Amino acid sequence: MLHLCMPLAKLPDVSGLYKVVMDYCEGIDENSMVPEHLPLLIEFLTSCRLSLQLHQIYESRSMDPKSGNQQILYYNNFVQTESPATDSLPAKSTDASVKNSPSILISPSSCSTICTCVETVYVLATCLFYQSIPPPSFLSFFLTSCNQPVSQTSLDQITDCFARFTRRLDLSLVSVLEQHCNASDAMLTFSLLDFTLSEDDKARHYGLNSFSRLDIRLRLFFLQYFNAQLQRIVHLVDLGLPRDSGIITLGRILAGLTGYIFAPVKEHVLALTISQTVYHGKDCYPVVELDNRRVFTAMERDALPSRGSDTETQHALSSQCTFAQLFRETRDIPVEVLRAPLDGRERLLAVKLKGEQGLDWDGIYRDTIERCIDDLFSDRIDLFLACQNAREPNSPGEMKYLPNPKYRESSDALAMYSFVGNLIGIALRTKQRMAFELCSAVWKTIVGDVVTIDDVDSVDHAFVSTLRQVNEFTQTDDSEDFQELFVLTFSVLDSAGNEVELMPSGSQVPVPYSNRSKFYQLALESRLTEGKQAAEAIAAGVYALVPQRALSLFTWEQLERAVKGEPEISIDALKLHTVYIGWTERHEVVQRFWRVMRGLSNKDRSLFLRFTWSRSRLPKSDDWSKPFKLCYKDATDEMLPVAHTCFFQLELPQYSSDAIMRERLLVTIHFGAGEFMLR
Repeated sequence: MLHLCMPLAKLPDVSGLYKVVMDYCEGIDENSMVPEHLPLLIEFLTSCRLSLQLHQIYESRSMDPKSGNQQILYYNNFVQTESPATDSLPAKSTDASVKNSPSILISPSSCSTICTCVETVYVLATCLFYQSIPPPSFLSFFLTSCNQPVSQTSLDQITDCFARFTRRLDLSLVSVLEQHCNASDAMLTFSLLDFTLSEDDKARHYGLNSFSRLDIRLRLFFLQYFNAQLQRIVHLVDLGLPRDSGIITLGRILAGLTGYIFAPVKEHVLALTISQTVYHGKDCYPVVELDNRRVFTAMERDALPSRGSDTETQHALSSQCTFAQLFRETRDIPVEVLRAPLDGRERLLAVKLKGEQGLDWDGIYRDTIERCIDDLFSDRIDLFLACQNAREPNSPGEMKYLPNPKYRESSDALAMYSFVGNLIGIALRTKQRMAFELCSAVWKTIVGDVVTIDDVDSVDHAFVSTLRQVNEFTQTDDSEDFQELFVLTFSVLDSAGNEVELMPSGSQVPVPYSNRSKFYQLALESRLTEGKQAAEAIAAGVYALVPQRALSLFTWEQLERAVKGEPEISIDALKLHTVYIGWTERHEVVQRFWRVMRGLSNKDRSLFLRFTWSRSRLPKSDDWSKPFKLCYKDATDEMLPVAHTCFFQLELPQYSSDAIMRERLLVTIHFGAGEFMLR
């Protein structure tokens, strides 16, 4: 996958070295640590090997123009980051090492060796990454595996079928397969021979309805086969490069295919990495001492009406909350101690409470960890701030927290953020679910994804909305209109409400119409980067316990779920906080609504909340800021429900049956539809 900057004819004959390396790999136990430079060596050798195959295919193109051209198109994408022009194809060579090199066309059905498995993963991963058609040998294998005849007609049909699949449709297929498997690990072995989309699948993933049953089976088999082969050799791949790296390697390509990679493959990598990094030193299970009296004294002081909102007890560096005490107690403990397995009492640390008696089995330890998480997302310490969307009464969005920008230059605070990352690492290693209510930008930083304007919008919609209005403003009369409307200077408020100058003396520099785009870019960059140091410190804390390679295949949403667990959406709790507008709870359609809601999966219930309230979880029982409004809508089966997220309100048509209501709700919540007719 490495870009080889030399003429094809001058590539070395690596067949001997390749065989030696692959024979060595055959003997590697996947649970063992792989030599540091082995993945890069495999990368180089495989790139050379497949480049030679490209030359063989190019020389034989006249014998079978159709299949030859398809493979040349694919392999040019494979060895280059951009589609090449026609004259960039390699010239015929008389080099003996090329002409006499053995044929190495991959036989998909015989992926019994590490060698063939590695090559298969390289080929198929690149096809998916560049949205290219796999070589005909693979297409033939997919047809045969799905009990279909192989002919020129069937090859043309599968080629046309695969050309119609977009990245979004592929991700829909992965979601469908996950839904059909009772356990995620069954995704790799689930039989597709009789697979068909259910009515719920068609409602959730409307774009798949244009494909035949055979089309769906063939594409799913492609994805399943790719994942099965990947799981076999993923321990030989360097997954450490960030996703925005300019180097094209297999690891980077796989990081760009996170949605394509099945959950059991990711869980396999995570479990493998955790098992390889277990610490068994003599200094495991240290004793830490916490003082509950200081915790409660600080809470009582904060409760006094004379205290301000920014008190000494809340300041991260002087707080006496449980999190701050545990951070100080563990600061001099080697971080690898936290990679130890839980002891016989299910603990990583032995917690001693000052002035109190009692044995710490797992109760005190677990309670301490839970109290640390509660502290982080409370007013007991100001390391994190509730996002603006959550603070605004009528603003959509969940109660998410972002790093406090006032600590961006504090090395002591950054050490505390790193300890937050340690706690996330503990959650992943011990499978103790922890309610980290962090914004998407932090999770993205951990998995190596790029933070975008959408992440800013998810925490401060008003700020992004104003920025977009400024950037998209069109001058109609004279240049004074813009400045009179917005009254801007080259300064903005950060998430803590403090002024940040976007240029020297920016607060004194007005923003004219001609400079609106510059203001937009500077203001957006300010928000995108204000929490960068803290997020990177959190990520470093995670990596100290769970190496980065284990997380690079996860999407940020998957990592969040791995740490927090799936959101449990209680229909009873939702019903308890519901008011009815235009009808009563006894109405037949209202009762039908609650029956349908109880029949939805937890994932669909979470999407329903996102559609109606822009959040994926219900608040805690004492944190409901507004009720759910279920409104009567004078419409029939042809209409979809309409949501108003600012008011947590759903207008529900008078559906005539449970089945119709279920189908309409699924279509709506999976496509975020407004009010329109179904044709």
